[in-house]
Amino acid sequence: MNIKFKKKEKTLTVIIEGRLDGVTAPKAERLIGEKFTDDITLLEFDLDKLEYISSAGLRILLSCQKRQEDGKKMKIIHVSRDVMDIFEATGFDSLFDIIR
Repeated sequence: MNIKFKKKEKTLTVIIEGRLDGVTAPKAERLIGEKFTDDITLLEFDLDKLEYISSAGLRILLSCQKRQEDGKKMKIIHVSRDVMDIFEATGFDSLFDIIR
């Protein structure tokens, strides 16, 4: 897994490549936590190059979404077909604002 961040004003974009699973999720959670500040009003996850996401990865996305309360937003962009299949199979596609 490779993870990159882009911050522009009050938007934080998290770009995740590779696999987000039980092995890589703890590192991803730590890195996202280090970049996540209260002034972020839009949190974007760019999953264009994410090949696979497990329940551990889904939990991270759900946790981040819960932090974006009180008028703050989270969206998932550029979702690969394989990852979208997982979102649909688990019902998570209805929980997130996904822009393909």
